[in-house]
Amino acid sequence: MKSFALLTTLSLISLSTLATVRPVMALESRQPAETRIAQGNNQDAIGHYNRGVGYIQQEKYDLALAEFTKAININPRYAEAYLNRGVLYEQEEKPDLALSDFNQAININPRYANAYYNRGTLYYEQGKSDLALSDFNQALNI
Repeated sequence: MKSFALLTTLSLISLSTLATVRPVMALESRQPAETRIAQGNNQDAIGHYNRGVGYIQQEKYDLALAEFTKAININPRYAEAYLNRGVLYEQEEKPDLALSDFNQAININPRYANAYYNRGTLYYEQGKSDLALSDFNQALNI
């Protein structure tokens, strides 16, 4: 019964997050930030974040991880960068680092549904179904 509730919750979250996914910046706005980074202005957290997203699209995960870390170093309150870095850590089978980043994203923005969803997924993979269900429900309630 608990598995059914968990799967139902996951399905609802998947459907609801499809409608809310949006880029941090419009594609037209990415170029100036990336140009500033190339010219040596490393104080642009959004530029590093966007570069990290670009590296993910190119399947250059190590480079993406480095860019998200740079974004976090510049702006320690950048919840989206923590979330994406956490997802990469999870893919690298580093669950403790992933959990830490998901927790940090939630601490920064307690209404960040995707952070709860990803932390719930990690808990589910670890067999912690009660914690997973709690996070999935939290994501749905946001």
